[in-house]
Amino acid sequence: MLTLSRWDWLLVSLALGALGSLIRWLVDRQIASGPTVAVGVWEALDRILGSSWLMQALRIIYAVGLPAAALFGYRALSARGLGLKPLPAPDIEHLLGTLDLPTWTDWVRDLGVTIGIAAFFWLVVLAGDRAARRWATVALPQRTNGCLAILREAVIHQAHWAFYREPFVFTWGPAVGPWLAALLILVQVLINPLFWERRRAGGAPAGRPPLIRAGIFVASTLVFLQTQNLWMALLLDLLVGRLAPSHQPDPATAPPPAHLSPQTGRRPVSTT
Repeated sequence: MLTLSRWDWLLVSLALGALGSLIRWLVDRQIASGPTVAVGVWEALDRILGSSWLMQALRIIYAVGLPAAALFGYRALSARGLGLKPLPAPDIEHLLGTLDLPTWTDWVRDLGVTIGIAAFFWLVVLAGDRAARRWATVALPQRTNGCLAILREAVIHQAHWAFYREPFVFTWGPAVGPWLAALLILVQVLINPLFWERRRAGGAPAGRPPLIRAGIFVASTLVFLQTQNLWMALLLDLLVGRLAPSHQPDPATAPPPAHLSPQTGRRPVSTT
């Protein structure tokens, strides 16, 4: 069996994420550039990548399936480094190979810390939205997510962040490791061409979704620092998830892609 270290798995995830973003960006650019010899190929790829069910399935496989394979299939990750704190049950302790078992008092403390951070996050966002509505010249998005979308986004983001955090936590400890991992995640976002394309295409309101998601990342990192409990980070994401828009924009309010006409939603017809 091929043996990969935790750092190898991290590099595989980074490479797959960069490749997926590059393919999506390249397809958008090729279609936006107008008719080409292989226009049919690019449009077929655009239709495939535009399938919501397919893209959500790929996101789940990438964010959840990859670390699950590294943890359970190859034993390259540690449950403790991921934050999979067990319940006070000897059978779970034996299954996960933990050295010590937390008590119910520890779980109650973790829950209190999580609720406190989530409440503070809500207050900050509500205050920020109120100020933005007072001073901004554009309307803030009012659409909220359904329960399944909130659950999906929470699982995807928290599993992905825990995966990236684990090698740093294992190497540098839970006090320093999460912040080193945060730098890597920031770099991954900033080098993603889709991030900048969506910011330019979406206008001023498009800046709120990544800001909210970044805030959730910081809040969940604080929860992990205090609890080393991924389940509490997931709970926090669920509690504040209604503040963050879904990964898929609302078709009724989303701006058309750059290669489509804003009036008709179709590719402009060439006059030459």
